[in-house]
Amino acid sequence: MIRSFQRAWERFWFASLPLGDLAVLRIVWAGALLAYFVFSDLTDSIAGWEGTHADGFETIPLLRLLALPLGGAGTLTRGKLEIALVATQVAGTLAVLGLRTRWSLLAFAAGSLLLQSWFYSTHPLTHHVALLQWSILLLAFSPCGEVLSLDAWLARRSQRAPGRRPGDLASGSAWPARAVHVLLALAYLSAAATKVLRGPEEWFGGWTLHYYVSFQVIRTGSEAGSWLSERHGWIVAIAWIVIAFEVGFALSIFQRRARWIWAVACALVHAGAAVFMGDVFPSFPVLCACLIPWTGAATRIARFSPSAVPVESGRRPDAG
Repeated sequence: MIRSFQRAWERFWFASLPLGDLAVLRIVWAGALLAYFVFSDLTDSIAGWEGTHADGFETIPLLRLLALPLGGAGTLTRGKLEIALVATQVAGTLAVLGLRTRWSLLAFAAGSLLLQSWFYSTHPLTHHVALLQWSILLLAFSPCGEVLSLDAWLARRSQRAPGRRPGDLASGSAWPARAVHVLLALAYLSAAATKVLRGPEEWFGGWTLHYYVSFQVIRTGSEAGSWLSERHGWIVAIAWIVIAFEVGFALSIFQRRARWIWAVACALVHAGAAVFMGDVFPSFPVLCACLIPWTGAATRIARFSPSAVPVESGRRPDAG
């Protein structure tokens, strides 16, 4: 029984993934985090930074650690933060393109964690991008730059290494994607437990959700929220669906072929939260990219494409 458990454990964490799947995760995750740093309020916050003596500045432990190469958290100036922001954005761009992939991912993760920990030292602590940042750090230790990258193109051109294809399997490379999958499940279970423990009657009766929808209507005049707030029965049903999704997401860990359905469900749940409550939380749907078999899906689409070469008499399309 112990050996059986050990084999199942190894099959889950250290399965082989196609290189194309890892490359897609690199592009999607790094691209999403790069977009966050381009469009978030971080740039404006840095521009208005008055130094560590500013009111409300309270250094969090992670910032103390990451700021050591810059002279410590107490020496962070606007100029240092601006340089760190530019360097982080450059590293993120290189990570998306796949140039010096491992080092660019490491630099991108470190820079983003530094900037975000500084931001949290001056603003309320949230969890909108934290898991995405740590996921990129994990991905840096995978062969995600061996295909669909400038590294791969340069290696082929210089003939330093044999050409790899997106469908080639990378032995034991599934652990970063599996780790993110498990962390997502734990995050959703935690969210469900919070809803139930803080007030099960209010949540299952739809009143908690109704409050947030109505607050969005008062704050922004949302027409979608106003429409939903007049239909309490629908809100009750949605509240139950949300709990079912958050608790049931853990089941996706034990599935294989149907995992992509949970990624779609995640996108729908968060899209609904954005439309009706103004709660924009895109990082979790982005992270759910690890549930989708990208290379397998692309292969199936290509197989049934009208431009695909038909196979006749059991012969391969490239057969002479």
